[in-house]
Amino acid sequence: MEKVCASRKTKKYPDVYTVTELRKRAIADGHDSKLVKGLDKSGLCALLGIRWEGKAIKIGGSATDPTKRKAPKKSKELAVWKNRDCIGIQSIKNPSAFKKEELVKLAVKKLEMNKSTAAAMKKSELCYLLKKKGVKVPKIKSIEKKKSKSLKKKVKSPKVKTLKKKSKALSGDCIERSRLKLREHQAFLVNYLKTHRGVIAAFDVGTGKTLTAVAASQCYLDATPKGKVIVVTPVSLQENFRKEMKAYGADPDDPRYELYTIGMFAKKYAMIRFY
Repeated sequence: MEKVCASRKTKKYPDVYTVTELRKRAIADGHDSKLVKGLDKSGLCALLGIRWEGKAIKIGGSATDPTKRKAPKKSKELAVWKNRDCIGIQSIKNPSAFKKEELVKLAVKKLEMNKSTAAAMKKSELCYLLKKKGVKVPKIKSIEKKKSKSLKKKVKSPKVKTLKKKSKALSGDCIERSRLKLREHQAFLVNYLKTHRGVIAAFDVGTGKTLTAVAASQCYLDATPKGKVIVVTPVSLQENFRKEMKAYGADPDDPRYELYTIGMFAKKYAMIRFY
């Protein structure tokens, strides 16, 4: 019986590839050794075109757990797929960037990957696998068409009413106008920042730190309408901050907000002292 790709040996699949065997095979096939070392077993199998057998990998800290793997080092192969951005967040300013869902669908369809396995991988890794398999790059025009359709939908009367409600919601006190009511600890911190230079929000996970930051930034902009708010987060939290701005009732495309990843911020402001 030939070797197969699976999370572990079973009665049905007694001969399973190890990660070491897959990496050696991938390097022998001419793939970049640095990138190969950063892929987990499921990623290596997809790269080599070997179908995954049995159940999908479960989160739990095993050697093949995609949430525990080391990320490959950044390179042009990871960052760009032809004219498409594999790392940045898709926006009006950056329409060429892939959405994670778009890459997951491609991986499931073209690489025959399990959806949960593909979803656990980074955008850059999915781009690399799809690129090496010679998958045709989706055109940016298809994204622009979707945007234009969504803009047409916004013109409809039900949407216009919701937009009017938004403008009303943005008037009044910066704490009270939040659509999601701020809890006591959140309101306390926002009020504290009205008279203090800074604070460390050591809240527990899921207690509303992002919404607190949005509310505090709105209070600042109320006091200084011509001011700017610089938001620095890891790449994975950029979209989350925009969602919380919408939840609050603020415009995520407000030009007074500048969102940076840690790396982008370090490059732009490396020579400026803030103290």
